[in-house]
Amino acid sequence: MDFVTAISTGAETKYIVEEYSHAFLKAVTGSPKFWRAKIAHQFVGQIFQAVGLNFNVSVADFYKSQDHPYRNDNANYIFQPVASVLAGLDEFLEQLPTLLALYGRQLAVSLGVLQSTSSRRFFELTRPLPCYLQVVLTWTRMVHSICGAIDLQKDVTVDRFLCEPMARISFSILRGLVKELRLHSEDTPGLKDLCLTLNIYVRYGILFEATKRVVLMPMLDIFRDHFTTFLEDMSALTFIYYTFCVQMPNKEEYYVACYRFLEERIEEFARNQQCDQYGNLYLRIMINELITDKYLVIQFETLQKSTSKPLLLATLRYIMTLQCHVASLELIPQRMVQELLCLILRLPISSNAVIALAAELYVKMAQRLFYERDIVVHILETFAKVGRHKSYQNFKSDLTRFLSCLIPHFASLKRFEFYMHILRMPSQAVPLELSLLAAQSILVLLEVHKSQYATSEMAIEEIDALLSNWPHLLESQQPQTRAVLYSVYKRIDFCSVAVHNDELLGTLENFVLDKFLNDNSLTDIEFHGLYESLSLSAQATGNSQLHKLLYKNLTIQRPDAANPRQRNRVMPLQYILQLVQPLRLEEFHFKEM
Repeated sequence: MDFVTAISTGAETKYIVEEYSHAFLKAVTGSPKFWRAKIAHQFVGQIFQAVGLNFNVSVADFYKSQDHPYRNDNANYIFQPVASVLAGLDEFLEQLPTLLALYGRQLAVSLGVLQSTSSRRFFELTRPLPCYLQVVLTWTRMVHSICGAIDLQKDVTVDRFLCEPMARISFSILRGLVKELRLHSEDTPGLKDLCLTLNIYVRYGILFEATKRVVLMPMLDIFRDHFTTFLEDMSALTFIYYTFCVQMPNKEEYYVACYRFLEERIEEFARNQQCDQYGNLYLRIMINELITDKYLVIQFETLQKSTSKPLLLATLRYIMTLQCHVASLELIPQRMVQELLCLILRLPISSNAVIALAAELYVKMAQRLFYERDIVVHILETFAKVGRHKSYQNFKSDLTRFLSCLIPHFASLKRFEFYMHILRMPSQAVPLELSLLAAQSILVLLEVHKSQYATSEMAIEEIDALLSNWPHLLESQQPQTRAVLYSVYKRIDFCSVAVHNDELLGTLENFVLDKFLNDNSLTDIEFHGLYESLSLSAQATGNSQLHKLLYKNLTIQRPDAANPRQRNRVMPLQYILQLVQPLRLEEFHFKEM
């Protein structure tokens, strides 16, 4: 039967399928051993006709081999089929296997009463669905002869354009066959293997915009319904991998759908704990494949380059689900974990949903890899490595935002002890850049805790701990870091601290006064800052003697900045205050960062 002519003239699909099935069975039963050559030739030839291809191979030649120079008869081919014909062909190929399988079951019941060996042999030779699979097998061999030997990323010959209709029709054939997997995968040899083979050829359709729109989402539905079938040889995952590899500008919804699909399958297998025939968990099979480099590099490049919020969210959610089921995160490169921090720094504030999820994911993964102290160091090192700041204000804003994004998911980042640990480490063990960044982070957190000092017990404890350790930090630091740490004292809310711990303020006053009067290594900026801070502290504590002492010593011994040899130069304090530029201590040595 010429099913293409029937489709072209508008006949109903049900009628066409029934008529073709009857003709197919008649041909098969009429010549059980020799029907395939003619039927397969007609089947392929009519499909070529439906998609606008010329098919000039004889029955005999096609039976001997399906590898022919089809390009010679289709040198200027463009895949532009008649829409109604292609739609009718889709329906025909989708419904045909179902009806043939039904006929096969009915024949099995009818022939069940026959006990002769010859009857059984005849039935096995003429079972409708297995016979149709032989026709499909011929189709796949023909497709392989066209598509199997070319590189679709580079080849620009006509074979590339012949691949699109081959992929499109392979999809329609596959969609019909997968409906029979549940009922007939065991009693119909070759059904499963043919589905896997057709899936390979459907992949070519991803490269063509028109075909991609038709096949991609339905293929995910097929994988969803028959995932265990398409997982055993990684066929489904390979299809998704190729989808990720194809550049699709402004078509991120395809990538998002693939990530959602993978996430759903991971959760399903984790919930059901299904195993293959050898007792291997499908979850473990799937995870082991997804953590190989070729898959991870796709997520890495997305985190590194993408600006699409939906795609970034889908990628982060997928990684979140994936990492929950990875036995050890040592199997995932740490560069991937660091890239989550880079993403936070790269995105604008408006991408707050993506940033929040990236921060949460980073903390979950980092906590499985590092100790708390190491996580803090890793966060600061990444900021120092990635950050590019035009000014101190820009630097401070970026650091504040960076820490604020991470603190809700990693409370340790809000505790001064982890930054003080870095500052206490020997200078030869810690780069100056990291020490400066730890000191700057203390300033950022000090502002946070100051705002909560009146209402939060934690804020009180943290500020008290910082101020108690502050003198020791100053004594152990290099001049560059010390300049930043001196501004801690200037930022204290002396009145608030005096209410809770005036004794601590008194201890600090004695320490700072000693520095003010006796430390000739102080810069003018530091000297000016200590004077102002001591005055504010004295007002808060009511230390009138400190006020008197400061004003009594209006002149002190200071080295001449222009001539260090003049160690006993006397400089009036008021004159010093006039000369000092209004530069804040925390900005000192910023350029060295």
